[in-house]
Amino acid sequence: MSRTGLAFVAFASLSLALPSVSVAQEKPKVAVLGIQVVPGKGGVDKRAIALGKALTRGLRDSAASGHGPYTLAPNAEKDLLSLKLLSGCGSEARGCMAAIGKNLGAQRLLYGKLTNKDKSYQISLMLLDVTTERMERTVKEEIPEGEATKDGMTALAGDLYARLTGGPQAGTLTVSANVDSGTVFVDGQAQTSLAGGMAKITGLAAGPHTITVEAPGYAPYDHEITVVTGEAASLEATLVPVEAPAADGTSGYKIAFWSSLVVTGAAGAGWAITAVKVSHAEQDVQDAMVGSCDDSPVPSQIEDACNSGNSASTWSYVFGTATVVAGLATSYFLYKAFIDKDDDGVERSAHDGDGEPAVTVAPAFGPNFVGGGLAIEF
Repeated sequence: MSRTGLAFVAFASLSLALPSVSVAQEKPKVAVLGIQVVPGKGGVDKRAIALGKALTRGLRDSAASGHGPYTLAPNAEKDLLSLKLLSGCGSEARGCMAAIGKNLGAQRLLYGKLTNKDKSYQISLMLLDVTTERMERTVKEEIPEGEATKDGMTALAGDLYARLTGGPQAGTLTVSANVDSGTVFVDGQAQTSLAGGMAKITGLAAGPHTITVEAPGYAPYDHEITVVTGEAASLEATLVPVEAPAADGTSGYKIAFWSSLVVTGAAGAGWAITAVKVSHAEQDVQDAMVGSCDDSPVPSQIEDACNSGNSASTWSYVFGTATVVAGLATSYFLYKAFIDKDDDGVERSAHDGDGEPAVTVAPAFGPNFVGGGLAIEF
């Protein structure tokens, strides 16, 4: 009789204990209201609105991750300003805010503001116990305008959420560099920008990370760091200037070479065309008469052929002269641009002496011819 009673008591005690274990494992729900953007002197700008949305998204993602003491309340993605208007809350009095939290089915209510200042953005966040109407924690953070980015705000949200809820905090890194502006990368992803040679990165997960700092005119700076949860680390980045490549002394000769090559081709084409016209004119004269263009008098059609041939002959002489001169120039520029270099690729003069190469250009003109000579001595 006594053994049966003891077994019944033990079974009843165990039955009573099981529900209490289940209840203890359930986390309170937190509703994260959309951050309210407070206008600055110039009013609310689009950038501030985008930053507020990024901060809200980051806070809700942190709550939904389940790593902290709370879980995200379902169907609680509401904006602070909208709920205040719907609930008739003229201010953020705790009683009114607690009533909003109860309507959302949450035990905690997280809300706050993003204020646009002159050269920075101020974040104010609050965590309210809906049941007791007690403000559990408040945090404030001021972000320089140059460091405020959507990605940076999303990362900062994880740190702020941890500070508000007492959960595990991520690490923080402050980067200082010997350049005023640049981009800071974390594990190959652009994270923030340098402002006055400084940058602050929050919400870094614990563990090793590769930090890269890049700036125009400098070689990238890479460094490995290890982030410790809840601790702030610093990094001094010294970037080395990159020397501009030495100017190519042959660039001018290369431009001159290609230009003179085009002129040579065009003049050569003109020379060939006018030479053909001269040949045709001479053939026309021979077909129309017996004699030459110097004979007088001549029929009008023969005179026209002679005039056309004389004109073409003049232009042929001009184009021929231009072709020869441009061809000589092209040869000279070809040598200076692509041949006349030392072993290390540095341009040298064609008249350095002491066995160095020399270039001699000798144009030649006469009453019945045009030409020239080019001599390259090695």
